[in-house]
Amino acid sequence: MLTLENIQIFITFILRIAALIILHEIGHFIVARLVGIEIIEFGIGFPPRILTLFEVKGTKYSLNWIPLGGFVRPKGEDDPDAPGALAAASPWARIAFFLSGSTMNFLAAILLYAIIFHNIGSPITDQIIITQVVPNTPAAEAQLQKGDYITAINGEQFENIYELQDIIIANKGKEIEITYSRLETSYIVSLTPRIEHPPTEGPIGIKMTNPWIPVNIGEALSLSASTVYNQILSILTLPGRLLGYKGIYDVYNYMRGLDEESGEETSAGLNVMGYFASISVSLGILNLIPIPALDGGRIMFAAEPPTRVLMYSGANNHNWSQTTPVMKNTLTKEEMTVDITDQPGNVASQLLSKYDVIVSDWNNWNDKNSRQRTNSI
Repeated sequence: MLTLENIQIFITFILRIAALIILHEIGHFIVARLVGIEIIEFGIGFPPRILTLFEVKGTKYSLNWIPLGGFVRPKGEDDPDAPGALAAASPWARIAFFLSGSTMNFLAAILLYAIIFHNIGSPITDQIIITQVVPNTPAAEAQLQKGDYITAINGEQFENIYELQDIIIANKGKEIEITYSRLETSYIVSLTPRIEHPPTEGPIGIKMTNPWIPVNIGEALSLSASTVYNQILSILTLPGRLLGYKGIYDVYNYMRGLDEESGEETSAGLNVMGYFASISVSLGILNLIPIPALDGGRIMFAAEPPTRVLMYSGANNHNWSQTTPVMKNTLTKEEMTVDITDQPGNVASQLLSKYDVIVSDWNNWNDKNSRQRTNSI
């Protein structure tokens, strides 16, 4: 049912996602300034433009109608001859520029996780305590209770919650033995993880966590960096952990509900904060996928300098035309006629030395029929 509260929740969700995207673009902007790439426009939201807020050092700061993030527009993406252009920057400068957005997302996640760890402490990863048993589930039927410590599965110990989850998932539909302790007494129960189950309950129907110990700021930062690193590895080995749009919003609502249920001032909002930290990591990884529309694809092409191509129209015709490809074998023709008739030989030689490839016909151009780095006509 559509209510004012639901609309407010959705708008808050969109603004928080937009903030992560803007942080991504701020990363691009900062590194562009550091490596000498000029930024024509820094936009909040996506076009069409509402207004230009102000202009500083040649950069327009704009406000746009579609509130789903932001963008930076670097100068000269396809023009290596323009001073301060992206295409004119060195390969390492371009790579740094394209990497910086995802790097900012990872740093934002580290900061968010550090705030969480500083508030609630560090988990004792090899100890797992049950925080909730869902009624009418295998765990409830086995009489597991809130406060029980799970110590082994099928007689084997585990190092953390993720390993325990993997063992349970791998044994869906199979009977397993769970060893647990209650009031310092050890027990063993048998149950069968469900193959089909509600997404919020899990195969056996428990919620669990680790006991926590207090940490200082330095320890919190170290733990958060380790968490981001492990999350990156987890996503790379199991890409399905990247949720779709609806899944992202559903999990957001669930985490928001947990914060409301906690009723503890110190933990208010931490579940949502942790959720957006994980989304920030996912956003950083998503942008590094090596396809042309994303930063990852642009990094692949940035590693190779643009090929400078000179086209001549015939041995007896001294009209020369110049073009610079956006990427290898993709030519954007910005022709400039240069008349070198009757010029001294060294002038022609200097002109030709700027180019990597000389060709006689654009339509037939490829690496095989090109003459590489020649200084003669």
